[in-house]
Amino acid sequence: MKKTLLRAVVTLIVLAMLLTTVSCSGKGQTLLSLEKDGIKVSLSINAFELLMARQKATLSEIQNVGNDSFWDTYTGSPAKTMDDFYRDNILENCKTYLVILYLFEKEGLSLSDAELQNVEDTMEEFIKTDGDGSKTKLNAVLAEYGVNYNILKDVYIMMAKIEAYQNHLASRIGDDIKTTYMTTNYVHFNQIYLPFQKFVYETNENGEQVKVTNEDGTYKMVDMTEAEKATLKAEKNIYLKELQGATPESFVSYTEEVVYKEKDFGKDENTDGYYIRRANYTGSRSYLNDIIAACDSLSDGDITEVETDFGYFIIQKDAFTEKAYDHEANKSGWFEDFDSLVTNQVLGELCQPHLSAVQVNMDVYAKAPSMKEVKKCYFY
Repeated sequence: MKKTLLRAVVTLIVLAMLLTTVSCSGKGQTLLSLEKDGIKVSLSINAFELLMARQKATLSEIQNVGNDSFWDTYTGSPAKTMDDFYRDNILENCKTYLVILYLFEKEGLSLSDAELQNVEDTMEEFIKTDGDGSKTKLNAVLAEYGVNYNILKDVYIMMAKIEAYQNHLASRIGDDIKTTYMTTNYVHFNQIYLPFQKFVYETNENGEQVKVTNEDGTYKMVDMTEAEKATLKAEKNIYLKELQGATPESFVSYTEEVVYKEKDFGKDENTDGYYIRRANYTGSRSYLNDIIAACDSLSDGDITEVETDFGYFIIQKDAFTEKAYDHEANKSGWFEDFDSLVTNQVLGELCQPHLSAVQVNMDVYAKAPSMKEVKKCYFY
């Protein structure tokens, strides 16, 4: 297995895999434990250190984690240093991971021979690539993160259990739950977009007007003049007037046959309209917050306009298409991560009643290294 592939593991699985009960380097003290219904799972201080090291590596892609001033900065309410904030955050997440492992055991699940063999293959690959064929040499590498070969093997077995439980849970989630999640967390609408920019044209060798392209292959666009924006506003008002009372079908037809026929835009490829997930969008996508708010003020079939820094949006709120999340036209775009989002919500609801059973050894936690102290770990 290539190291680069290991970095692509789903975030929840990456974090969950760092649960273990085995000790190393003379530490091995239990930090978290859950004992219920004859089942016991726990997390060692070693695993917690490794988890912190992985988080530090992730943060290093967007923050200067080698600078102590970053970790000393205060955040949140009540205020904590970034160091304490991330340590406490990881601790809270670990409680959930322990509950997942408890649920795996409670429901009588087990790993297949193929899943267990995959762990063996992964560990052999580590010995080969990182230990130059020697387990002893690999242990010397792993010691920097507070673990050894045996702990890491247990880590990957636990990772496989977490993934197996997620897949097991996903297979039991029905369309009633999915539909409720969709209608609660998404808005559905049709739109006409009238940007405040226009394409740049040039005359080719045949005397034809063609769009100018940028080096990356996209079409070059420039801002409209104030006069052109005034003309666009007038056109927008005409469209709004003519669309009042339009059905979703006639709205789409009008968009294709009138608006985009007059403009130099292509046909809208969103055959089932637009589905936007509710979130706090920032930066260049912050205009989506205004569209979501507009949809929330409308009844199905109602039409309004939203003016943004990029242009005018004429939107019509539309009823949700039945099982829209399963439509091929939607799955690769609007609902690409839908199944994992639903599964994570259901998983959170299942875990909540058991979180109080998780015990934290605060004396051990006080001895855990700080985020400043741990090394960045990208590959384990």
